[in-house]
Amino acid sequence: WNMLDSLSRAVLVSVSLIALLVVCDLTLPKAGQRLRPLGDLSYAIYLVHVPLQITWLLVVDLTRGNTRTFADSAWVLPVYMALAILLAVIAHRKIEKPAGAWMRARLPTGRTQAV
Repeated sequence: WNMLDSLSRAVLVSVSLIALLVVCDLTLPKAGQRLRPLGDLSYAIYLVHVPLQITWLLVVDLTRGNTRTFADSAWVLPVYMALAILLAVIAHRKIEKPAGAWMRARLPTGRTQAV
C-alpha cells in the first residue's frame, strides 16, 4: 500500500467500491430499495456539496489562519459527508419537491400529437 501513489490508491479504492456495489446489487436485490432515499437525494447532494466545501474552507481560513492541516484528520470526510447529506435533505424537501410539484401542476397531462 505504501508503494502506491495517491492516484493509484484512489483508482484502486474506486474500482473496489464499484465492484462491491455490483456484487451487493446482484446478491442483495432488496438492498437497493433501502438505498433509494439516498438516490433521491443525489441531485440535491450534487447541488450543495460545492457551496458547502467553499464555505467550509472560507470559515477554516478565517478562523485558523489559512492552514489546511485539518484536512489530514480522519473526522473531516465523515463530518463533511454528514453535513452535505443533511443540507441535501433540507434542499430536497424544501426546494426540489415543491418545485417538482409546481412544475407538474402546470404541465399538460396528456401527450400531444405530432403534426
